Amino acid sequence: MIQKIKTFLKTYHSLTKTYHPALLASAIVFYILMVILPLGGLVLYILGSLSIEVDGYPDLFGAIGNPRVSIVSSIILFFNLLWVSSQLTDTLNIVSDVVYTDVKKRIFWKRRIYSFLITLLLVFIIVVEIIAFLVVSFLIKRLANNQIFYQYPLLLSAIHILQILIQFVGIWILTSFVYKYVIPVKVKLSAVLKSCLGVTIVWFTMTFLYQSFFVSFQQEAYTVLYGALANIFLFLLWLYAISYVFIAGLIFNYYLYRKQ
Repeated sequence: MIQKIKTFLKTYHSLTKTYHPALLASAIVFYILMVILPLGGLVLYILGSLSIEVDGYPDLFGAIGNPRVSIVSSIILFFNLLWVSSQLTDTLNIVSDVVYTDVKKRIFWKRRIYSFLITLLLVFIIVVEIIAFLVVSFLIKRLANNQIFYQYPLLLSAIHILQILIQFVGIWILTSFVYKYVIPVKVKLSAVLKSCLGVTIVWFTMTFLYQSFFVSFQQEAYTVLYGALANIFLFLLWLYAISYVFIAGLIFNYYLYRKQ
């Protein structure tokens, strides 16, 4: 077991010298920051169109959901938001082309249209997952109003576990979808799900540490050091960490592809 771990670390170290995942992760973080607002606005606009209330929607994206806007203007705005958001997917495609060095690079305009369509599907998956999570939250509130939790306290724990599982499976599906369609070669779905399961577990662990350890316990220390920028610094650090894990998974998938 120890020998396998040593072999894995040695192999990964040699791969990092070739692909420089730290630099690739930095590029991904930049485009994540660039598409946060348009992607968030797009998702909230779709939810608003379905009459699903989201806190902060009227204030942040009121122009998008303004009923006085014409249908043509709404379509143009929707397309622009989706096109800008697809820049992140296009970056992931470029990074995949960089990693898969022995695969022919994709033509720009084909890759850009492909990224647009993939982003459209990603937005659809995100909306479906948000609706599923909201439905579970609604059921919890209804049960709480009926005071059923006082009769069956284990039921509350079970539903909270269900919420966590929905989040986990949602991220797992999103990650698997991205890996499946940004990699420039055909990959079996079973292999993608297996590798993405590890990536998702690491993401969940890092997010838990970010929320509970850094934010809750170390907030004062970081505030003293970075002042008002403490939250921004921690958020960027978390983004970089999950981007690095994504690149590491991509590189390791390529390593397995070469072995096959």
